[in-house]
Amino acid sequence: MKLSYLFECHFKDGTVIQQNEADVSSVDPGRSAFYDVMQRKDDIVVFGLYTNVTEGGNTYAVDLRDGSFIINGAKFLIPKDIYTPVLTTATEASIQNIPFEAAEDQKYELLFFRRHKHMVVMGQDTADDLSHQIEYHLGWTTKVDGKEIQQTISIS
Repeated sequence: MKLSYLFECHFKDGTVIQQNEADVSSVDPGRSAFYDVMQRKDDIVVFGLYTNVTEGGNTYAVDLRDGSFIINGAKFLIPKDIYTPVLTTATEASIQNIPFEAAEDQKYELLFFRRHKHMVVMGQDTADDLSHQIEYHLGWTTKVDGKEIQQTISIS
Protein backbone atom coordinates (compact mmCIF):
# COMPACT_ATOMS: atom_id res chain seq x y z
CA MET A 1 0.00 0.00 0.00
CA LYS A 2 1.24 3.45 -0.90
CA LEU A 3 2.03 5.66 2.12
CA SER A 4 -0.04 8.85 2.36
CA TYR A 5 2.76 10.66 4.20
CA LEU A 6 6.53 10.38 3.95
CA PHE A 7 8.92 11.56 6.65
CA GLU A 8 11.83 13.96 6.73
CA CYS A 9 14.24 14.08 9.68
CA HIS A 10 16.65 16.94 10.46
CA PHE A 11 19.68 16.34 12.68
CA LYS A 12 21.86 18.61 14.85
CA ASP A 13 24.69 18.57 12.30
CA GLY A 14 22.37 19.82 9.52
CA THR A 15 22.00 16.50 7.71
CA VAL A 16 18.58 15.33 6.56
CA ILE A 17 17.11 11.89 5.96
CA GLN A 18 14.12 11.79 3.63
CA GLN A 19 11.95 8.73 3.27
CA ASN A 20 11.14 7.81 -0.32
CA GLU A 21 8.23 5.73 -1.59
CA ALA A 22 10.39 2.61 -1.64
CA ASP A 23 10.96 3.10 2.13
CA VAL A 24 14.35 1.36 2.13
CA SER A 25 17.22 2.00 4.53
CA SER A 26 20.44 3.35 3.00
CA VAL A 27 22.39 1.49 5.73
CA ASP A 28 20.61 -1.89 5.55
CA PRO A 29 18.49 -2.52 2.44
CA GLY A 30 16.54 -5.18 4.34
CA ARG A 31 15.08 -2.51 6.65
CA SER A 32 12.88 0.56 6.31
CA ALA A 33 14.20 4.13 6.03
CA PHE A 34 13.13 4.76 9.65
CA TYR A 35 15.94 2.41 10.71
CA ASP A 36 18.42 5.06 9.51
CA VAL A 37 16.71 7.69 11.68
CA MET A 38 16.81 5.49 14.78
CA GLN A 39 20.55 4.95 14.36
CA ARG A 40 20.91 8.67 15.18
CA LYS A 41 17.94 9.11 17.52
CA ASP A 42 19.89 11.22 20.03
CA ASP A 43 20.74 13.79 17.34
CA ILE A 44 17.21 14.44 15.99
CA VAL A 45 16.15 18.09 15.97
CA VAL A 46 12.94 18.05 13.89
CA PHE A 47 11.00 15.09 12.52
CA GLY A 48 8.10 15.68 10.16
CA LEU A 49 5.58 14.12 7.82
CA TYR A 50 4.58 15.60 4.52
CA THR A 51 2.32 14.90 1.56
CA ASN A 52 2.09 16.63 -1.82
CA VAL A 53 3.54 19.87 -0.44
CA THR A 54 4.02 21.33 -3.92
CA GLU A 55 0.34 20.69 -4.65
CA GLY A 56 -1.02 22.26 -1.46
CA GLY A 57 -0.54 19.20 0.76
CA ASN A 58 0.10 19.22 4.48
CA THR A 59 3.15 19.06 6.74
CA TYR A 60 3.22 17.93 10.38
CA ALA A 61 6.37 18.06 12.50
CA VAL A 62 7.65 17.80 16.04
CA ASP A 63 10.56 19.93 17.26
CA LEU A 64 12.48 17.94 19.86
CA ARG A 65 14.38 21.01 21.07
CA ASP A 66 11.30 22.33 22.90
CA GLY A 67 8.52 19.73 22.43
CA SER A 68 6.54 21.92 20.05
CA PHE A 69 4.51 20.80 17.05
CA ILE A 70 4.43 22.48 13.64
CA ILE A 71 1.44 22.08 11.33
CA ASN A 72 1.68 23.68 7.90
CA GLY A 73 4.25 26.14 9.23
CA ALA A 74 2.32 27.16 12.37
CA LYS A 75 4.25 26.28 15.54
CA PHE A 76 2.41 25.54 18.79
CA LEU A 77 2.94 23.91 22.16
CA ILE A 78 0.38 21.56 23.64
CA PRO A 79 -0.08 22.40 27.35
CA LYS A 80 2.31 20.19 29.27
CA ASP A 81 -0.03 18.01 31.33
CA ILE A 82 0.39 14.46 32.55
CA TYR A 83 -2.68 12.33 31.95
CA THR A 84 -2.26 9.46 34.36
CA PRO A 85 -4.90 6.72 34.34
CA VAL A 86 -6.11 6.15 37.88
CA LEU A 87 -8.13 2.97 38.45
CA THR A 88 -11.20 3.67 40.55
CA THR A 89 -12.67 0.17 40.23
CA ALA A 90 -11.61 -2.98 38.45
CA THR A 91 -13.53 -1.97 35.32
CA GLU A 92 -13.44 1.84 35.41
CA ALA A 93 -10.61 4.32 34.95
CA SER A 94 -10.55 8.08 35.36
CA ILE A 95 -7.96 10.52 34.08
CA GLN A 96 -5.96 12.69 36.47
CA ASN A 97 -4.58 15.92 35.05
CA ILE A 98 -1.27 16.89 36.72
CA PRO A 99 0.62 19.88 35.22
CA PHE A 100 4.41 19.85 35.01
CA GLU A 101 7.08 22.41 34.29
CA ALA A 102 9.62 21.40 31.69
CA ALA A 103 13.23 22.10 32.60
CA GLU A 104 15.25 24.37 30.31
CA ASP A 105 17.35 21.40 29.25
CA GLN A 106 14.40 18.96 29.03
CA LYS A 107 15.26 16.07 26.68
CA TYR A 108 12.52 15.02 24.30
CA GLU A 109 12.72 11.74 22.36
CA LEU A 110 10.86 11.00 19.14
CA LEU A 111 7.65 8.98 19.12
CA PHE A 112 6.49 7.91 15.68
CA PHE A 113 4.36 4.99 14.58
CA ARG A 114 1.70 4.04 12.07
CA ARG A 115 -1.49 2.25 13.01
CA HIS A 116 -3.07 0.17 10.26
CA LYS A 117 -6.83 -0.33 10.29
CA HIS A 118 -8.40 -3.00 8.12
CA MET A 119 -12.09 -3.57 7.40
CA VAL A 120 -12.38 -7.24 6.50
CA VAL A 121 -15.38 -9.36 5.54
CA MET A 122 -14.89 -13.00 6.44
CA GLY A 123 -16.46 -15.58 4.19
CA GLN A 124 -16.56 -19.32 4.64
CA ASP A 125 -13.33 -19.83 2.71
CA THR A 126 -12.10 -16.30 2.02
CA ALA A 127 -11.48 -12.94 3.59
CA ASP A 128 -12.03 -9.75 1.61
CA ASP A 129 -10.17 -6.60 2.66
CA LEU A 130 -12.73 -3.81 2.09
CA SER A 131 -10.54 -0.96 3.24
CA HIS A 132 -7.13 -0.22 4.66
CA GLN A 133 -6.40 3.05 6.43
CA ILE A 134 -3.15 4.23 7.95
CA GLU A 135 -3.20 6.53 10.96
CA TYR A 136 0.10 8.30 11.70
CA HIS A 137 1.15 9.21 15.26
CA LEU A 138 3.85 11.80 15.80
CA GLY A 139 5.16 13.23 19.06
CA TRP A 140 7.62 12.94 21.91
CA THR A 141 8.33 11.23 25.20
CA THR A 142 10.27 12.59 28.17
CA LYS A 143 10.75 11.96 31.88
CA VAL A 144 9.89 14.35 34.70
CA ASP A 145 10.46 13.34 38.32
CA GLY A 146 10.88 9.74 37.17
CA LYS A 147 7.52 9.69 35.34
CA GLU A 148 7.32 9.09 31.60
CA ILE A 149 5.26 11.70 29.79
CA GLN A 150 4.14 11.48 26.15
CA GLN A 151 2.40 13.83 23.76
CA THR A 152 1.36 12.87 20.27
CA ILE A 153 -0.77 14.12 17.46
CA SER A 154 -2.72 11.77 15.23
CA ILE A 155 -2.95 12.22 11.47
CA SER A 156 -5.43 10.26 9.34
